[in-house]
Amino acid sequence: MTPIYAIEGHAFAGKTTLVKYLAKIHEFNCVGEYDSYVSTTESYPPHPHKTAAIAKLDVDFFTDLDLKREADLKEHLFLNRPIIMDRTFLSLILFQKYTKHLNRKNEYNSYDYAKKKYLALINSGVLSIPDFMIYLTSENIATHNSRLARKISSELLRSIEAYHFFNQQYSEIFQVYKNADRLLVLSSNNTQKNLKENALRIKNATTKPVSIVERSNIVKGIFETI
Repeated sequence: MTPIYAIEGHAFAGKTTLVKYLAKIHEFNCVGEYDSYVSTTESYPPHPHKTAAIAKLDVDFFTDLDLKREADLKEHLFLNRPIIMDRTFLSLILFQKYTKHLNRKNEYNSYDYAKKKYLALINSGVLSIPDFMIYLTSENIATHNSRLARKISSELLRSIEAYHFFNQQYSEIFQVYKNADRLLVLSSNNTQKNLKENALRIKNATTKPVSIVERSNIVKGIFETI
């Protein structure tokens, strides 16, 4: 069975560009980011979350998208080509955690609900976890700022506070994958040379599917940290 690779990191890190390059040049089978599973990002639940019900709806909306992504993932599993996921369930949980962290008046989050729901889906085998994680960051704050013209679904992710919050959270969470020797940390700088080098490092990063015991330890570690 083919191992599952995933790329995570804050918005504007260059994840989608790298995933598309891997598909085109190195023939990876790709599971696209959430935006590729909706006709328009305007179909996302409204943000800020003005009620607790909307915050919960946001989680349900994205878990439904993850189930669609999982269906595509399973179609790729028995093909003789590497699989790469553009983002994982971690993105949604951390978004809810950031909303909770901001603690803005009349703005609700479903952080605890998101953790509980995703943990149940993963433990029941409905959702897969990556066998190998790639943590991609912008090379520096200047590179990050140069990409802010890109339209994304939430303006909340554009702030410097968000940049530092998400990078810190990912660094802590990915210690779980690092301890299992299943983590590759890369940076991007908007150059074709860098893109080519990062893709080759991913292509040459060999791994095997996680065992039942490894999977249990990774899941436990992630949900204790996040």
